[in-house]
Amino acid sequence: NYCSRYMRRHGIKEFYNLKYNPKDPEFFKGIGMPNGPDKEYVCIGVKASNYFMPTETLSEKGPGGGGWILMDMTLAVKTREGKVWSSDEKGYPRIWAIGDCNY
Repeated sequence: NYCSRYMRRHGIKEFYNLKYNPKDPEFFKGIGMPNGPDKEYVCIGVKASNYFMPTETLSEKGPGGGGWILMDMTLAVKTREGKVWSSDEKGYPRIWAIGDCNY
């Protein structure tokens, strides 16, 4: 619920139980975009795009052959040895993996 409130406050619309159909003009009318989008990004699939992360933070196995960011129960990035990857001087994690990038 708090995510929906945030998105409404920032002008981000949510649509549920709606089949994505970009070739049907009625689809875009139904989501308040009668002229369609200016730009469209389709982010689907099971391939990890984490090329920017060090190898020691990526899984060796998993969907799409691996390469997913490893994380602990707090979503902090960890190494294959299970240690927090980026921590501050007190040992607190400073980098987290959130979204479709983690395993």
